[in-house]
Amino acid sequence: MKNRNQFWFWLQLSYLLTTLFTLFFPLTHVGAEESIPIEVLDVTGNNFPQTQTLDPIKPEEILPVNQGVATSLPELLAPAPFQNSIIRNFVWTRRVPLDQLSQPIRVTYSLKGYNNQENLFSSQSNPRSTVNVVLKDEKSELLFRDNERNIAVIQGSVQFVLDPSRARAGKHGGKLSVCILSRSGGCL
Repeated sequence: MKNRNQFWFWLQLSYLLTTLFTLFFPLTHVGAEESIPIEVLDVTGNNFPQTQTLDPIKPEEILPVNQGVATSLPELLAPAPFQNSIIRNFVWTRRVPLDQLSQPIRVTYSLKGYNNQENLFSSQSNPRSTVNVVLKDEKSELLFRDNERNIAVIQGSVQFVLDPSRARAGKHGGKLSVCILSRSGGCL
């Protein structure tokens, strides 16, 4: 009987101490982001390609409110509120050979629609239907360098400002080319 009482005593004491410990010494909340350490990346790894097909313009981007309520005939007949411009931000990362990288880092962008015209998104079905695109806020920086393994990791960003006012119905899109200039003048 004595062993049984001791068992219950220690069990209740452990519950009590656990409860007191959690009340008076709360755990610290720690946030973390899981990512691949830059040290394990290699030049032939998963890079942003030099040319990337961009997502077509979605109807939600042009007509942000796709439903509403009209309480009078003028409200019902009023034109839908369209976006005057669409803003997209694009971020890329690429690993390149360090010994071929120009100093300072120079990056150029080229945007072509499906019809191969510069600085336009175009429709796949109607190449004459286009959306003007202006590239803004171009930035690039060296994120990481490893002289021993001859690796540089470059990250860049660019902002697209699209003007859909002349577009007709259809999927409008294009391709973005990113050129990190090499010492020889070509693209990496």
